[in-house]
Parts: sequence; C-alpha cells; structure tokens
Amino acid sequence: MRFRLNDKQLEHLRPYVKDSSILDLGAADLEGAQLMIDLGARDVLAVDRFEMPRPSSSRITTKRTQFQHLEDTRPVEELDLGFTDRARKADIVDAILETAEADR
Repeated sequence: MRFRLNDKQLEHLRPYVKDSSILDLGAADLEGAQLMIDLGARDVLAVDRFEMPRPSSSRITTKRTQFQHLEDTRPVEELDLGFTDRARKADIVDAILETAEADR
C-alpha cells in the first residue's frame, strides 16, 4: 500500500464505513476501495479516468470515466480517498475524524 493508517485511525473510520456504499473518486490502483471493503463497506464504486486493475472483491465495481461524466445515480455515503498526493490521505482522514468527533 502507498499510504498507511494506524490502528487507531482504522478503528475510528470503521463505523463510518461499515455497511455503507462508498464512492471512491480517483481510485487508481483500488487500494482505497479495498481498504473500504476491509473496513466493512457494503460495496464500493471506484471511479478513475485511467484504466484500473481488476478488483479483488466482487463488492468493488469499477467505472472508467471522469467524475463529471459519471451517470451512476445510486445513493452512496460518499468517502473520497482519491487525492493526487496519496501521502496526505492519513492527514485528511485524521481531520475528518476530528471534525466528526467534535460534532458528537
């Protein structure tokens, strides 16, 4: 994996992902999509404008398109892990979790 979340981050993220439909924009190599499945997501729609590898889970659907052309309108609980700077993902997840904790 190109990015790592520590155990605490994963456990904080799990309740937000569990049993949810996830939209992974900028899915690239599907590592974020697979992480969502590992955390208990019901399914993941992985979108990228470039060709992606074959998913290792039947619960991951890939769509090669740009987001603005995406026509899938099924409801999803969106979690976008597709950032150009993959090293920043853990920092971004931390910020999301801190905001969620403050809202509780």
